[in-house]
Amino acid sequence: NLHAREGCRLDPVSGEAWATFALVMHRMGNPIDAIAAGRRAVALDPNNWQHYVRLAEVSWGERRLRAAYRALALCPGLAQPRWFASTVYSTRQAFDAALEELREGCAAQDAQRNGSGRFNAVGLHLLHGLVLAARGADDEAFEQFTRERAVSDDRQVYERECAAATWYASGALHLRQGRCDDAAAAFHEALKRVPNHALAAIGLAASGGREGRDSPSSNAVNAATV
Repeated sequence: NLHAREGCRLDPVSGEAWATFALVMHRMGNPIDAIAAGRRAVALDPNNWQHYVRLAEVSWGERRLRAAYRALALCPGLAQPRWFASTVYSTRQAFDAALEELREGCAAQDAQRNGSGRFNAVGLHLLHGLVLAARGADDEAFEQFTRERAVSDDRQVYERECAAATWYASGALHLRQGRCDDAAAAFHEALKRVPNHALAAIGLAASGGREGRDSPSSNAVNAATV
């Protein structure tokens, strides 16, 4: 916080300084200052797509959508803006719009394997699978979870958390279908990557020895997941 704020003081016309300050404020749970700093960054440097990605990250609703689409206009083929847009649509339960963004985003994430950019993304296939699962398309959801694991990128700072979340989502879906052994195996994989993954630990306990779609364990975990 102090370093980011000092950067803005030393160079108040630096879009990079304000964009960094926006991320710091966002991490500290201060959305008002985060959005204000993000808007200042894009005002100072309106043709820098990276600032719009950061503004999308710290924003929500229509502002997030506008920032995401502006980033895509300046740098087509990015995966992150598709993820940001899809989160807004899926929260609104506008699943068709969310899936349209996610299909484009997944294609962009898959294409990253041929590059080495600093803005490589993870989680597009994961979110795609979660939206499909919410619509009851379980087989397609499992396929997306498998694809997320296949395109895992060790260079991405959130890769470990994403991998754990993907295994957890697979376990929750197995449990919803009454496949407790498969669920337990998936929850174990999630805990290997993030040992303090609370939901995976709950899922693992719930899957122990219970069978059937209508079992108490299935109902409890189903309520906490997709």
